[in-house]
Formats: sequence, structure tokens, C-alpha cells
Amino acid sequence: MSIVRNRTPGARRARGRFVFAAVAAALAALLLAALCLPRGRHPAAVSSGPDMSRRHQRPSAAYSPLATPARLVEPPDASAAAPGRSSGGDVVVPADDPDDVSADDPAGPIPADDPELLAMAPERDFATRAWKIVESEGDLVSLAQKGEAMMNSGSREDRALGAVLLFFAGAMDDVAVERVLADGDPAVPLTLHDWVRDFGEEGAAATLGERIRAQFSLDEMRDFAASGAGAFGGARAALDLWLGGFPDGAIPAEELAAIVSSPNVSYDVRAQGLLKLFEPETMELGVDAASAISGGGSVLTDQFLEKLGNVAEIADEGDDCKIWDSQTPVVYFLAHDESALPSRDLANYLEYALRRDDPEVEPNIQEGTWQFANEYLEARLAALGDAIPPEEQDALDRIAASLDRLVEYDPAFNPFETVEENGEEDAVSDGSADDDAAADDDDGETDEEEADGEEEEIGDESGEGTDDSAEAETDSDDGLEWIEGLDGQG
Repeated sequence: MSIVRNRTPGARRARGRFVFAAVAAALAALLLAALCLPRGRHPAAVSSGPDMSRRHQRPSAAYSPLATPARLVEPPDASAAAPGRSSGGDVVVPADDPDDVSADDPAGPIPADDPELLAMAPERDFATRAWKIVESEGDLVSLAQKGEAMMNSGSREDRALGAVLLFFAGAMDDVAVERVLADGDPAVPLTLHDWVRDFGEEGAAATLGERIRAQFSLDEMRDFAASGAGAFGGARAALDLWLGGFPDGAIPAEELAAIVSSPNVSYDVRAQGLLKLFEPETMELGVDAASAISGGGSVLTDQFLEKLGNVAEIADEGDDCKIWDSQTPVVYFLAHDESALPSRDLANYLEYALRRDDPEVEPNIQEGTWQFANEYLEARLAALGDAIPPEEQDALDRIAASLDRLVEYDPAFNPFETVEENGEEDAVSDGSADDDAAADDDDGETDEEEADGEEEEIGDESGEGTDDSAEAETDSDDGLEWIEGLDGQG
């Protein structure tokens, strides 16, 4: 088929105007794209940052559930949730006046000059600076420009802050990542990794983590994790990368014990490291490490160690499987016990439960974990109102980020699976007699016997069925006698 082309002068002029308009439109589009990409960067390679619709608010302030559970979980017996001491009920804001609380109360307020608390100030101040800039910059281009300028600073803290701002601006592309990795101080890439892990996508955090691990040795990660007290960031990332650097999760427990026993370790690294050590196979090392730490002059540390003892009693079900993946009674206890730093302790527990030291093994999250953590966040925000201390808000931000990730693993969000009372996942039953028989034969106990055993173990609200000697032990003056009681377990 032949095509007849119109070659009249008017048609050529019209065609010329059309071509000119098309070229002009294309140039305009290219110019607009160039203006939208700061300094001519390619699209972000690490992460586009958090949800931009909520970029101007911290996660805890803007948190709304991604999904709602298909079913709810009844809270455990409050009197049994905390061996020796429980503060069940609604979350209560600690008293501002130390005179309102007895000085002998082990759950009393942490002194303002507590060395462990003071060591958190640099990280708290760094987060305050970062969020202030993120919330005040009018657009992503200006935020990226601010980050670029800070990346040229002679201060390692400013360079780390610049990297964080580029991440929030969606400008952390390959060029920016290489620049961060090439920094002479590992605190810069590790601090960035902290923020990407907390507020970015899991895949982006994993990619950045692999690039950092290729740049620094496991020994460097271990040493940084052990010296994170008083740093502005990066210690949690260093611990995460070090733990994930061993084949099949075969972590050298002795080295981990040395990390948590270091006088220069940060509160968060010590907490998550001890949780790891208190797994059944390494319990003895964990007890030794806790014993070496106790009585070091920090009220905060001693309160945390007492809380850890309670968590150990709640979590120890005698199972062969890893007990420190999230257990609902533990989450419930942490959400209601006000000793130490409640928000930070819950944030550390959730992050530890979600960690995947072995990429092939998914987190084992018991049904109800999301529910009780979410209830804590809502209650805490309501109690604090607009007067949220910076160190508190940092922890609430981390809880909010963990809540989003828990949706993928908490069985309460899956309407097609059932969960046995011991928290183990099971396929949906069709209600047949064979299913009932199999359930009765499991472990040689009937459902009634299992229920009786659980009631006998946890007791009721009146305290019946509890061990008075154990209660007296955990209610001692310094609250640390549980270490001797646990010695030799594992």
C-alpha cells in the first residue's frame, strides 16, 4: 500500500510547528527532571526514605497501623506476668518529683546523673537535630542540598547527619553510598545504617548492610559495637552486621559476652546482646556477663538486669527452640513494667525478635505481639501528650517501625491459620475426629491436662500457685539475686 504525502507549503509549515512544539516539550520535561534530581543524581539506590506523606512527622507521632489483626488475644494474667514484681494495668508516667517515690523502690526514677543515661545524650541530640531539619525543610530538593553541604563538613557527626538527610530526601544513590562508605570514620556509614534499618525498607537496609560489611571486617564491627557508649549512632548497626556475619548464625558466644561486658558498650547493644546470650545454649555465659555488669554504679543498668531476670523466668518454657523470638507474655510484661527505660526496653526486645542472624530463618513471632506492643505505644503517647522527652521519643519511633514489620510475622494477621496455646503455628483444622485425637495424643496430654498444667504454672491473680521463695528472691533489696538462681541453666 502506497502512502500519499501532502507536500504543500502550508502542510510543511504546520508540520514544522508540530516538530518544534514536540522538541520544546521534550526539552521542558528534561529540564524539569533535572531540577527534581538534586545535583543530577540518579534515582535513589539505597532507599527512597520513609513514606513521604508522613515525612514531616516522626514515626511515633504519625503512626497508624498498616493492617488490623484478624483476631485479638486475651492478655495474660497480670499477677503472673511479672515474677516478683508486676505493675500491671495502664501505663503510668513516672513521677517527675523524686521525692514522690521511695529511694528504696527498685522501680524508682533513674537519677539524672546516671552514667548509663548520660551516655545516651549524644545519640539523643543527634536524632533531635536530624528530625528538626527533616520537619523544617520545605521540600526534598532543599533537604538534599542541606545533606550535601553537611557531607563536606570536617565533623564526622555532621557528615553522618548529612547522609541521614540524603536518605530522607530520597537522594541516597550509588554515588552517595560510595561517598559514605569511603569516609574515613566507620561511624558515618554505620549511623546511616541505623537510620535505614529503623525507617527504611528491609531490602534497602540489607543491601546497605552488605556493602558496609564488604568495606569493614567483622573485628571492626565487633570493636565498634563494644565501644558505642557516648556515640551519636552506629552501635546497633555494628552489632547487627557482626551478628549476621557468621555462617548459619554460628556466633562466637564468648566474643558476644565480651561485647556486653565492655564498660564502653551502649545500653541498646548490651540489652540486645544479653537477650542473645540468654538463649538456652549460652545461658551460662549470659549469667556470667550479667553478674560482671551488676553493681557497677548505674541504677539504670541494675534495673534492667532485674527486668531481664523477670523476662528470663517468663520466657523459659523448657522448649528446645529459640526462646527469645517474641513471646506474647514477655511483650505484655515489658509493656506494663515501668522499671529501667520501658519504651527503650520494648524497642530493643522487638528489634531483637525481628533480627534475622541467619537469612534462611524467619523470626518466630507469637500471636498477639503486635497487639500488646501497639497498645503500649498508644497508651504511652496518650500519657505523655506533647511532652515527650527526646530519649523517649527515639524509642517510640523504633517501636512504631517494628510494628509495621511485625504485621508480616504475627499470626494474628493471618485468618487462615490457627495457633496453639503454646504459641506454635498449626494448620487450619477441619474439625475432624482425627484432628481431635491427634491433639489429645500430643505430648501424651489431653487439652484439659495441658490447661491444668498452665494454670498450675502461672497461678491466678490472688497469687495462688506461685513459689513464695522465688518471689522473695526477686523482691530482694538489690533485685539481682536472680543471677545466682539462674547460674548453671542452659
